[in-house]
Amino acid sequence: MHALLLVVLAMLPQSPATATVEGIVVAHSTGQPIPGAIVELTGIAAPQSATPDWRVRSFSTVTRADGTFAITGVPPGVAYQVVATRTPDFVAAAQGQRDPDDLWIPVSLSAGQRFTGVRIVLHPLSSISGRVVDDEGKPRRNTRVTAVELRYSDSHRIFEDGVSAVTDAAGDFRIGGLRPGRYTIRARPQFHASDLARVLSARGPTEDVGPYIYFPGTLHPNDAVGVPVREGEDIAGLNFTVGAVSLRHVRGLMSFADNNSKPVPNARVFLVPPGAEPESSVTREIVSNNGEFEFKGVFAGDYTVFAVAEDKGNLWTGREVVRVDAKNDVGVKIRLHAGINLEGRMTLDGAKPTGDWDFSRTTVNVAAESRATVDLSLYPGFTTTRGTDPAVPTLRVSPATNGTFSLKGLRSWLYFPGIGIPDAMRGTYVKSIHLGSVDVLSGGQPFDPASGGVLNVVLGADTGTLQGRVLSANGSSMPYATVVLIPDEPRRSRRDLYAVTRADFGGRFNVDAIAAGDYKVFAWRNVDTGAWFFSEFTGPYERRAVSVTVGTAETKTVEVQLLDEPR
Repeated sequence: MHALLLVVLAMLPQSPATATVEGIVVAHSTGQPIPGAIVELTGIAAPQSATPDWRVRSFSTVTRADGTFAITGVPPGVAYQVVATRTPDFVAAAQGQRDPDDLWIPVSLSAGQRFTGVRIVLHPLSSISGRVVDDEGKPRRNTRVTAVELRYSDSHRIFEDGVSAVTDAAGDFRIGGLRPGRYTIRARPQFHASDLARVLSARGPTEDVGPYIYFPGTLHPNDAVGVPVREGEDIAGLNFTVGAVSLRHVRGLMSFADNNSKPVPNARVFLVPPGAEPESSVTREIVSNNGEFEFKGVFAGDYTVFAVAEDKGNLWTGREVVRVDAKNDVGVKIRLHAGINLEGRMTLDGAKPTGDWDFSRTTVNVAAESRATVDLSLYPGFTTTRGTDPAVPTLRVSPATNGTFSLKGLRSWLYFPGIGIPDAMRGTYVKSIHLGSVDVLSGGQPFDPASGGVLNVVLGADTGTLQGRVLSANGSSMPYATVVLIPDEPRRSRRDLYAVTRADFGGRFNVDAIAAGDYKVFAWRNVDTGAWFFSEFTGPYERRAVSVTVGTAETKTVEVQLLDEPR
């Protein structure tokens, strides 16, 4: 009987032996074990077998008091993923990840295998807390407060969607689950009763711009203060006032400068906040057919009103700066002028470098550049790509061989200058640009072409070269890091002197045609494009950046430590 039973059992299909996965979950900053974390193993069992079923298998367990775990009964398979989570205090992570954005390492299991040594590192999350009061200092309860992350895109400051909390009866809030980064706090303002109907009937940001108050108490994102949040940090005391605000009207009348009584037809009128340009997403636009215009629902602050009109084939433009306060509507008169022509000349300071030299190979361009902070919750369709018919188009010209040039048809706006230097003249850089006696490049501010004078561009040939290597924290070469060379003061505002390159596979980099002077060298593994133009971003890294002085015709060599999150 027993022999017959053994024969029958041998004839039955046998289940393959299963595997076991064992490991530990620890905190990134301290290395301490994390109890109570959920560990999940998922993947396709035995896809390499003759008859795979391709089903996704999932197994889970919870870490013990010492942070260890064991998952048993796992069928053989390849590309299993092991993920650990413990909300809301840590960022979920997988086997093989050192940082949350790293690639995970798949686990392959064979029949009967005991896979040990899995170590999953979880990064602790942070929190921000504070209190919200009204204009009288009384707590504001049931107010939604959001921590929005400050990011950078194409040299813009961007507020991305964030994490929210609601104030309690004492006006207190605590926002948890934050990754390391830079945040600002915002909340909806109250509105005076006379303005409430206009707020409720508004049709989005084109009707009602800036319906938030940002920490420490401003209506405009440009003035919002960022708060750096480090890993596992609990920041308290972010108290600010969210009071009642009023909405005002900005009304105006346009006229031609050469004929005050002639009506202005088919005009585009823009209400432009600080730092923006007319074609920016944060700008409001209306069309006027009789020279009159009115913007409704305007918050207090400084704005520029810009108008463009076409009359008998000629283009006329004008602008006025207005200040909107909380108590009064604003009336403005704009006189429209014909296009502005600006003469210029390009010269070289010093001896010409070797190579094919000709001023006509360069380009001179002037552009209306937006540098305003953008809250993406207000402008979900925000893009840095300009329209096909911009109100202030970029103008480009090539100088004559002797360096003279003319920019024709400039509009009544403020422009940033730029010079294009071809590879054949790569040993040169822009040394200075003056409009009359005004230094156009100092301060990082645009210039007004209507202020008069000749635009004098001076190129310099006193350049040097910087080469070096990026090192990781353990002293090994760091491949593909972003390396940024930033000039010291007083040239820090000159974006044209910044040099950006990428290290090669061996962590090495080379930057040539550097204007002689003092610089700091920064290197990041992950960095938003253009973030290096903002001191609020570079500030925490300054002491760890490498200082270097580059001389004329000199090659300097440096080793740069990779900059991680500020510590």
